[in-house]
Amino acid sequence: MDLPTRAYWQKIIISGNVLEIYDYEDPIRLGHKRKKRRQGVNRKPKIPPNEIEAEYEEFKKESKNNFSMRRTKSNIVRLINANPELKAFVTLTFDDKKLSDGSFTDIDKCNLIFTNFIKRLKRQYPNLRYLAVPEFQSDYYYHSKIKKEYGGNIHYHLLCNLPYVANDILSKIWGHGFVNMV
Repeated sequence: MDLPTRAYWQKIIISGNVLEIYDYEDPIRLGHKRKKRRQGVNRKPKIPPNEIEAEYEEFKKESKNNFSMRRTKSNIVRLINANPELKAFVTLTFDDKKLSDGSFTDIDKCNLIFTNFIKRLKRQYPNLRYLAVPEFQSDYYYHSKIKKEYGGNIHYHLLCNLPYVANDILSKIWGHGFVNMV
């Protein structure tokens, strides 16, 4: 027994006191299954792309990345709007001298350090809520334009509900470099 297909023409997103309404030209169907692709049968052989096709593929890839970035930024803005108690802005950086190989460019290693920092912070502030975004620094030194030996270090930006805490206290909890709370 097939269920009837339903559709909608609008999407409404409420985040905090912001209301977003999206109108679609074509209906968005619910409960509709797409046809599955056949595997391996009647597939075109892969032909090496010529220059125009290669440029087009690069354009499609860049467009997809831009769309993904816009969607991510929209989601962050919605999270901020929906959580008005997140008022403190904290920047956490890494000091190259605190690591033997002088590099904080491995995202897995840095995320582990950040997760442990959040655990230590939650011991002192059990109601901690936050939104964190990792960011890579430039691969070049700002003033000299000389390329860094290990590439750009990772640093974190946090929007959180912490009361004002002195930077030196946060720096002791962080333990890996510079901390700035605004």
